[in-house]
Amino acid sequence: MENPIRKLILKFKKKNDRYSNLNIKDQIAWKKNEEILLLNLIDGQDLMNDGEYFKAIECFDIALSIVNGINDFPDDFQNLFFYKAKCLQVLGEHLSAVENFSKAISINTKVPFDYYLYRSISLKKINDLNGHSRDIDNMINILKRKNKFRKKYDYLESI
Repeated sequence: MENPIRKLILKFKKKNDRYSNLNIKDQIAWKKNEEILLLNLIDGQDLMNDGEYFKAIECFDIALSIVNGINDFPDDFQNLFFYKAKCLQVLGEHLSAVENFSKAISINTKVPFDYYLYRSISLKKINDLNGHSRDIDNMINILKRKNKFRKKYDYLESI
């Protein structure tokens, strides 16, 4: 069985074309950054789950500083902004939470409906009712698309 951390590193290397163009010295430096990135992602999630939101945000910020400037975020790292935003939201920092939810939505290739749900909560807290309503509509549209797909799939299965 393959180590999931190693699998994540390999996936990240494939998505990050900067890595393949580096000389040996820079590749070694990048490998250290990869380990720091992954450790902070995992530690941040653990701290968030334990209610240590300030420390979790610090971990996510470190990880984000490493992937800063990468336009094509690998799927596993697209959630960094989302995790940070959830921590900020719990801490009552709704304006910062909205900014991070928006970043998560903008870089995520397949935006889950809950990104809009959580952002809509913070938008409502900062009295942006138009934004809140727009996010609820986006969330409903995503759920409708999923339901249409499910109905088509169920139909094909019955044939």
